[in-house]
Amino acid sequence: MRDEEAQWRGAGAGAPRALGAMAVCAAAGFALYLAFPPVGWWWTAVPALAVLVACVDRARMGRALLNTTAFGVAFWTPLIPWVVVSTRTPLAWVALVVSQVLFLSLWSLSVSLMRVWSWTRSPVGQALGCALAWTGVEQARSAFPWSGFPWGTVALPQVDSPLGRLAPYGGVALVSFAVMAVAVLV
Repeated sequence: MRDEEAQWRGAGAGAPRALGAMAVCAAAGFALYLAFPPVGWWWTAVPALAVLVACVDRARMGRALLNTTAFGVAFWTPLIPWVVVSTRTPLAWVALVVSQVLFLSLWSLSVSLMRVWSWTRSPVGQALGCALAWTGVEQARSAFPWSGFPWGTVALPQVDSPLGRLAPYGGVALVSFAVMAVAVLV
């Protein structure tokens, strides 16, 4: 009986931890929003992404997706409120937030699946893998569907940052790659 009782009590022990991780990810998502205009605190992008990577890195796939969802909702919701004004319906805003969070979930899924490859277990390999997946997802959502939605690319607020100086050599893709790689290595 005691073993069953201990199992039952331990079954929900991860719930507060999971909610805490989701709250931390939501705060990180909002911190990434702060990197964009009108606030323009470009330096918040790297720590925000570092927190996201930390929350996704060791989590199981399901929990990683929940953490990414919390991050994405907290980032995209305040970033694109103009959609309500331009479409005159909040439904379009919600649909766009959901679609962008789904794209972000592709990154989380990619990172979770990459763990099986030995080259992603080193810090440099993890930085390359996470940055490649992030840049690939950003490029995909910038092109699909209906010519995409490039808004919210992490390179955009980096214009005044040192990483923004990489733009002439590889454009938005290289800057986004560098921002994520630095976030992983921090």
